[in-house]
Amino acid sequence: MADTPDTLQSILFVLYGILAVLLYLAIFITGNLLFLSKRNRTFISREDTRAFQAKAQELLKKADYMVLKEITISRLGSHPGDATAEYYLGMACLRSGELVEAKDHFTRAMSLDAQWKDLCSANLKEIAMELKRKKPELVE
Repeated sequence: MADTPDTLQSILFVLYGILAVLLYLAIFITGNLLFLSKRNRTFISREDTRAFQAKAQELLKKADYMVLKEITISRLGSHPGDATAEYYLGMACLRSGELVEAKDHFTRAMSLDAQWKDLCSANLKEIAMELKRKKPELVE
């Protein structure tokens, strides 16, 4: 039985169709895996957040700002987008006199989670007054 050009063309058409479906599935599955891995990284349990917040609050009360900075930076590395960590990093910077950095972290915390708006706004007002006070006089 001789293969005709139409038969070969039909076989190629079917093979291209199968290849297109496999390519679509590969893209779909890869996209979902990336989405799920990103989602899992940003999901933070309430218990985990409470434990972190208790530790951060303890360090804040002890005025151990260097350790507080270390644990918040570490937390942001493992939990990017954690508003709680941004807030406490802002507090560590504020209490250490790093006003511009504190301002950035408070602003980021508010944008990530509106629950931090009141606390961050109060701290941002304090920072603005302090920056205004420290602003050098213009020399004539």
